[in-house]
Amino acid sequence: MPKMTSRGDKTRSNLLEVGTRIFSERGFAGVSTREIATAAATTLPSIPHHFGSKEGLYRAVLQNVSKQMEEQFSAASAEAIAVLKRMQVTHQQRLDALQDLLSSVTRTILQSRAELVDLITQEERLPAEALKPIEQVIEKQVLRPMLRLIASLRGQSPTSGDVKLQAISLLGRVLILRTRRSATLRLLNWQELTPLRIERIAGTLRSEVDAIFGDRIDCSQETPTRCNISGGNLSPRRLSLPS
Repeated sequence: MPKMTSRGDKTRSNLLEVGTRIFSERGFAGVSTREIATAAATTLPSIPHHFGSKEGLYRAVLQNVSKQMEEQFSAASAEAIAVLKRMQVTHQQRLDALQDLLSSVTRTILQSRAELVDLITQEERLPAEALKPIEQVIEKQVLRPMLRLIASLRGQSPTSGDVKLQAISLLGRVLILRTRRSATLRLLNWQELTPLRIERIAGTLRSEVDAIFGDRIDCSQETPTRCNISGGNLSPRRLSLPS
């Protein structure tokens, strides 16, 4: 028989659940340990017993959120990194990897519980040090491979300001749909974001990425091309071949 979860484990899990909800609504400074304990239907000493302090609970909440995000991003991130490591890779394969990564981010952000995203988007109201686990996951699983993919598609360095702005712009398209959820639903005359509608959003973003990068010619391929390099941008032009 599987080992029964102890009462202490249940209390700890409940505190994490309640802490996630309350911190997302009111921020770290806007709630007391007594309020958290009351909402979790447990005693005040339970918080220092399991987490050391309110800050310890807060850190545990964000660590838990970062773990969930890492699990959700891992497959698309791993595929993007695998594409980048290949010796021979086509423009279309890089484009597909970028679209798949952005689709993964879209599903994760829009399908996640609202409080998980709220914890991330209220960054300026939260202690910066505690946000590091989430920032590290986003940087490792999303931002780094996205920058490298965009750089390879643009023919620029991942450290280029234009590449960074492009990545932020693409991620911003997803985040605005969550942070302005009510306005988005009202504008689209939707009652809720169903899985089918989320896939529709992901498809729209894929089309945008295709419009930005899809018409570029891969200068590393066998088809004869002439690539004009201006300001770090590859602007390829096909050579006409004799009949």
